[in-house]
Amino acid sequence: MSCQISKWFFLLKKYFRELVIETGLPSLVWPSDHLSVGAVLRFNSDPAAFLKVAKIVKNVFDSKSAQEMLEADECPLTAEEKKCWLDNFDASLKAFPGKPPEEELTRIKTIQALRNEFIGTLSQDSQEFIKKYTTKKKHELKQEKKNEKT
Repeated sequence: MSCQISKWFFLLKKYFRELVIETGLPSLVWPSDHLSVGAVLRFNSDPAAFLKVAKIVKNVFDSKSAQEMLEADECPLTAEEKKCWLDNFDASLKAFPGKPPEEELTRIKTIQALRNEFIGTLSQDSQEFIKKYTTKKKHELKQEKKNEKT
């Protein structure tokens, strides 16, 4: 899907636009920090793009957990590759609430570079598996955080 045209509601009235610029949002005039936006959307006619998104969604909602994916017979990773992944990169998938401190950002970037280098040494099947696994793992971590809040 792609956005063809968008129009901000407040741009229709010049004085309102200037008032928002002066007072910021939210304000007494506009108590919400959200503005109305109109858009014309068009479905992407490229079937390959649709299939790629559908494949990602299917992988995320596949019935196997990330752990079960690693333990399954069809997992293309060798025992050594699994150990390397789990020992060095799996824990780095956790998200920080908000922006991490500068020293943590440096550590994260280093781990990302090492992870990308490691993935580059894997077979194509193993690289695809890692993509599916990390997508699933991130989805599970988000669900855990949501469940903790409720």
